[in-house]
Amino acid sequence: MMNKTTQYLLCCSLWLLISSHTVAIDTVAPAGLRDQGEALYREGRFEHALRLWQQAFDSLPMQQEPKDLPPDTTEQAIGLLRHIAQVSLALGLNDRALSALQQAQSLAAATESSQYSRVLSELGDWYLGNGQWQQAGETLSESVSQARALRHPGTLAAALNNLGNALVLAAAYDQAQTAYEESLHWAVEADNRPLQTTVLINLTRLQLQNGQLWQTAYSALGRALGHVRQRATPAQVADLMTLTRLTKRLMEGLGGDGGKGKALSRLHRTLLEQALEIATDFYDPHQQAYAHGYLGQYYEDRQDYPQAMHHTRQAIFFAEQARYPANLYLWQWQRGRLLKAQGYKVDAVAAYRQAVVTLNPVRSHLMNNYRAPDVFYERIQPVYFGLADLLLEQAQQLTTPPKTGQPSSEDLLREARDSVEILNTAELQDYFQDECTVALQTKQTGLDGIDPHTAVIYPVILPQRLVLLVSLNGQLQQVVVPVTATRLELSTRRFRRHLQIRSRHAYLVEARQLYDWMIRPLQAQLSQAEIHTLVFVPSGVLRTIPLTALQDGQQFLVEQYALATTPSLSLTDPQPLSREDTETLITSLSKSVQGFPALPGVAGELSTVQDLLGGKILQDKDYSVDSLSGALKETEYSVLHMATHGVFGGSAEQSFLLTYDDKLNMNRLGELLQVGIFRDKPLELLTLSACQTTLGDERSALGLAGVAVQFGARSAVASLWFVDDAATAAMMAEFYQQLARTDQSKARALQQAQLSLLQQPQYRHPIYWASPV
Repeated sequence: MMNKTTQYLLCCSLWLLISSHTVAIDTVAPAGLRDQGEALYREGRFEHALRLWQQAFDSLPMQQEPKDLPPDTTEQAIGLLRHIAQVSLALGLNDRALSALQQAQSLAAATESSQYSRVLSELGDWYLGNGQWQQAGETLSESVSQARALRHPGTLAAALNNLGNALVLAAAYDQAQTAYEESLHWAVEADNRPLQTTVLINLTRLQLQNGQLWQTAYSALGRALGHVRQRATPAQVADLMTLTRLTKRLMEGLGGDGGKGKALSRLHRTLLEQALEIATDFYDPHQQAYAHGYLGQYYEDRQDYPQAMHHTRQAIFFAEQARYPANLYLWQWQRGRLLKAQGYKVDAVAAYRQAVVTLNPVRSHLMNNYRAPDVFYERIQPVYFGLADLLLEQAQQLTTPPKTGQPSSEDLLREARDSVEILNTAELQDYFQDECTVALQTKQTGLDGIDPHTAVIYPVILPQRLVLLVSLNGQLQQVVVPVTATRLELSTRRFRRHLQIRSRHAYLVEARQLYDWMIRPLQAQLSQAEIHTLVFVPSGVLRTIPLTALQDGQQFLVEQYALATTPSLSLTDPQPLSREDTETLITSLSKSVQGFPALPGVAGELSTVQDLLGGKILQDKDYSVDSLSGALKETEYSVLHMATHGVFGGSAEQSFLLTYDDKLNMNRLGELLQVGIFRDKPLELLTLSACQTTLGDERSALGLAGVAVQFGARSAVASLWFVDDAATAAMMAEFYQQLARTDQSKARALQQAQLSLLQQPQYRHPIYWASPV
């Protein structure tokens, strides 16, 4: 992932490249440069347009204070800054676009410009595209208010369209529909046909997303098509490509409607061919790559591999010409899929490797927008899993020693594991919408070199099989379990659901089945190596369950091994808790606040922790955001125990820890603890004793698993669901008593604490003791 310095240098390099094209423009007035830039932009020559617009802006007399500038100069400057932002986004220069928009906002606000609402709308759209939801909502709402006051149809249409996008993100579909419909009304009033097309496309996408309203979406698609086909510009190519993707989704939704399905299939191909024709006429290699690539995908779906490969090779050629890696990796990946489908596995591995190399530097940029989860699960995750699948299969088939220069079975296994490891780290970055995990990788270490009596188990869920990658004494091996991903996920979800019914033992069926899939195939190796601790690196649905509660028919897994889980090998630093100079901060809410129930049992819990470790307590009114912030700034704590409600949802914005006066979401928490992540004395242990995740939600479980990363903690103990208050207090007390022993690891201490509850008849059910992970 690129840091800010690298991004700056790349931007400078691009600027130098742009500046190297010589055109005699020194004597052209700013208005003339602006018009030339607009013509170049319409032709898709974005680098040249950027250079002209920047020179036009630089030539304006801007030495005075904004309020003292002539109105014409101010309006020209704001318009040029908006143009610069627009073309910068097209070139992938996100920071430059933001800088231009913020400068335009400052100018427009200071001079009460009529463009103020438009600038706010475009700035809000930038915030939306970069995951800054709160700022996006506030900015777009202000934009709409300003536009209504101006009574300018085009401005109001653009502001309402962007507001509709924000409402879709918030799942406020009815409000989004209203915003889009009003936007379309004002776009028609302003005779802004490109914006009408954009709004109709957004309406089509909304209908597909909102309750599978296929027939309504079919109608909206037809309206959008009518607008797109009335113009032939580079922008039309992008609209046509968007419509082809929506057409494909609509085909899947109308699968049972034979007549419409066939018509949509023909339309899908026709749109792609039209897009290719227009892109070729304007010689736009970026859009030519997309058109060829999606035509290749069209033929791939129909198993016409020669035609699919022809268009895919063309897509790779034009994407390389356009120097656009975010486009290129898609077609390298597609080539890998086509080779695999035809049985050319070695060539397929090479193609997948090429796709991963291209994707790695641009991955964070692709995820940095308001459709990031869709991008991640549809366009990023399958690339890494596809490579891992091929490598694991290749390693399994390698029964003889490799020839000189060829990878061994363990080399292939390690490459497969690393591929999934990159994916795990990327998924955390996607969840938290920041680069904290990358910074941490420079300080953290892998798990392969830990205690020889500890095994690391890496379950890799593939469509037709489960692969258990097991590290024993530094040696990596794979065990293949013949269970499909669908069946594994179904059993896992049932297990989680049944676990939370304390009056029944239906969970035992799935507990034993999951044990048979994930533990029994490894028992011989674990026994021979005298393993006493298992470290799991789960992904997907396996994050949502406590593996301690798996059972062999006689014993729970926690009765056989100490267990630990981590979201990523490279983000774990398995050091023992130092008993010397331990600084402890204890926070708690025993009273009911903000609609959450009281936690009366935490008083005894806190007393036990303080008796054993000492430290500072912030309780109830003393536990506020400001007091927590102040405490963390004053002291480098090694243990942080938080006995407070915490909820983990599908994103960092929806996840929070409760304080007396506020809800501290993960983004705010990251800002609060940013300095602590990079300190020399890291947080050794984070304990969250009253948290819960959304039932069966893999994303919320990911947030819980990654909270230690957000805190910069080496280890964390947290609960998957809200537990009986008395049981939690008793278990936490035992955990810290065990931890106080100098020879006890954190995993073994937690195991003993869980066993202490399990052995009490009233707490025998896993709902009481299995929640902490």
